[in-house]
Amino acid sequence: MQRRQLLSSTGAGLVTVLGGCLSSESGTEENGENETDSQEPDGSEDNSEALEAASDDLDEAFDRMAEEADIAFELEPGNPINTSAIESSIENAEEALDEFDEAEADEEQLAAYESLRAVIEFAKAFFDVILEFESAFEAYDTAISYEENNRYNDAVSQLEIALEHFENAVDLLADANEAWEGVEGADSDTELDIADTKDELDELTEIADAYVLLTEAAIDFDTGYELYLEALDQYEQERYAESASTFAEATIEFEDAADQYRSGETEVSSSFRDAFINMTCYSEALLESSELFEDSADAAAGGDFQTAEDRAVEAEEALDAGCGGSA
Repeated sequence: MQRRQLLSSTGAGLVTVLGGCLSSESGTEENGENETDSQEPDGSEDNSEALEAASDDLDEAFDRMAEEADIAFELEPGNPINTSAIESSIENAEEALDEFDEAEADEEQLAAYESLRAVIEFAKAFFDVILEFESAFEAYDTAISYEENNRYNDAVSQLEIALEHFENAVDLLADANEAWEGVEGADSDTELDIADTKDELDELTEIADAYVLLTEAAIDFDTGYELYLEALDQYEQERYAESASTFAEATIEFEDAADQYRSGETEVSSSFRDAFINMTCYSEALLESSELFEDSADAAAGGDFQTAEDRAVEAEEALDAGCGGSA
């Protein structure tokens, strides 16, 4: 059973959350008014340079994350992310802020400093999310390749790896949301040109949650399909009692898969819904076929070959369910 279409049809390509994000300004105001005539000293030029350098490095980090996410998740799900460039940009931003001298800073510079520190923490948290999604989709795509070559046991092993990473992504997104609250709460005039970031984080969480459900169901589906193929082989070898038993095991897996896919239809966003509906259809078709083949194998084991033939024909017809997409 192929599910490659799910990667393109369900919004698996991660949204571009950040890009060209930050600019930091300190010193004179640009609203046509002069600086206040308070006695508070101006911030140092070195501090302004440190803030500007950190801001530029963070811009670079977020731009690279957006670019790499697009390559890795939209175009080639298994293509590795260039992590070193992103990590370097974040580290450079931290090093730039390490040069900031709070003793020589005015209030505006201090506020910008605190804001950029918060953004760095968010950058780290968000980068962890990107890496976890990358690992998840790499395993998921490998599972699809195994499916296409009828290696369903291997596919299940990869799906289990993918599931762990998707579940980790859900937890890490909670950390990223908490870090983002720190950015929003920073008292600074630092301009954050990050449109609808909270909405984007919520969308990423929906994607992660949906893939947790999808992968859990896929594990049962692929386990059932491996058993189904094994039972068919036993049937063709006229090992009818063994075949009936194996079909019974496959039936249990398909029941679980169908229940999970059907439940997911109402739990996921609209971009995932068609995928769940289609897989519900496939699972239920195979469930019915497996039950009928079990009856056929039982009948054959008891010497009732006419009933066995009738149930086998019905089992094959059950596969013509007309589900969306291609099986």
